[in-house]
Amino acid sequence: LPIYGCVLSVGPTMEQEVIGFTVNRLFLAWLFSLAIAVPVEIIERLMPGLTQVIGPILGIKSGFVFLLGYAVIRQRRGYAMFAIAVVTEFVIGTLGYFSGFTQVLIVLLVLLLTVMRHLTLGADLLSFLALAAVMISSATVWSAIKPGYRDFMNGGSGKQDVVVPLTQRLDYLSTHILAMNENNFSDAFQATLVRIGYTEYFADTLKNVPAEVPYERGRLWLDAVTRVFMPRMFFPNKPAADDSYRTQKYAGVDVAGPEQGTSIGMGYMAESYVDFGRYLMFLPIFLLALLFGLAYRYFVLRGGRGAWGYVIAFAMPFASLHMFETSNIKLFGPLVSCAILFVPLDYYFGQSIKAWLRGG
Repeated sequence: LPIYGCVLSVGPTMEQEVIGFTVNRLFLAWLFSLAIAVPVEIIERLMPGLTQVIGPILGIKSGFVFLLGYAVIRQRRGYAMFAIAVVTEFVIGTLGYFSGFTQVLIVLLVLLLTVMRHLTLGADLLSFLALAAVMISSATVWSAIKPGYRDFMNGGSGKQDVVVPLTQRLDYLSTHILAMNENNFSDAFQATLVRIGYTEYFADTLKNVPAEVPYERGRLWLDAVTRVFMPRMFFPNKPAADDSYRTQKYAGVDVAGPEQGTSIGMGYMAESYVDFGRYLMFLPIFLLALLFGLAYRYFVLRGGRGAWGYVIAFAMPFASLHMFETSNIKLFGPLVSCAILFVPLDYYFGQSIKAWLRGG
């Protein structure tokens, strides 16, 4: 990734392979991963016990969007296919229950950082400003319409389900987005800044623990580690991970929970504090970062995987690290599941996939 005055190489294998890939086949690979995502999501709804095992498959789409964009920029062709992929991912993410559109924006940000060496300073600045404007505007609009939109999608059931047809969702979005005014946007922008910072619940936790609730002495992190190796299909009595319950207990505030169709967590930073206090809390956070770094090194920087390694890397929950509200359960579990799923997939099919992308 180029930073002015310092260049960190993405690796010659990555450069050489992406130039040699066929743009059409990268587009087909993204379409295939998009098609795979549909039955995977259906299986997750019907058999929640398999979510931990097959959930990481959904992240492959982002990896192929990244490779497609990189190949298009380096080969200077196929822009229409890349635009179709980006718009499709953004629209699908917007029409879902959660803010899935942020994933493709993060992919674009990583892509922009990766290709900066091939752009001019002026183009870099304009690209960053345009992408930042899209990210901030999208997050602000979503903050403004999210409560009513989710209630509309689940038909007032309070569940995290979508029961409203696509046409009605599009009509709802267009009507409420166009109805926004300056005051609505300003209030939503303030809410977005608070959400990004996510310091309120952490501050409440600092006040409440250990004054009202004692330190857990590692129990929360032990739960995050052990439940990874206890798939619900084999351990049906495993307690559900309730982020809102943790926030209510340790932050001492009343927040909406699953009954209201939402989950509000205090985040892995606050959970680490609850476990180990204000000084030792940084030890599990450091170890978590070390695990992510080792996983990235294995799939991307070693073994000659090159571009295929980046597809796997995007399937790992890297994007969740900047979301401080993410529970340690939702960080550690998916990381381990990715390793279990993709190590054998890479070993048996990695070279074949790369050969096919080259046109073989």
